[in-house]
Amino acid sequence: MLYSIVRCPHCKNFVSVKHGSRTTRCPYCGARLKLYREDGAPILKVYAVVEGREVPQVVKRLKELEK
Repeated sequence: MLYSIVRCPHCKNFVSVKHGSRTTRCPYCGARLKLYREDGAPILKVYAVVEGREVPQVVKRLKELEK
């Protein structure tokens, strides 16, 4: 299964979301995240689309690149 990795605009943590989902809740701060507008345009930047087993490694790498 594919997952999109986005960043919560409220707490700034990376969040993995089932690819194609329109909304989700941030597991860190509980904020409701809307990923796409009604016309399908993205609201949040998608940093990566990866297989589920790759999510931890990709999130770790994104955090390292921030430093």
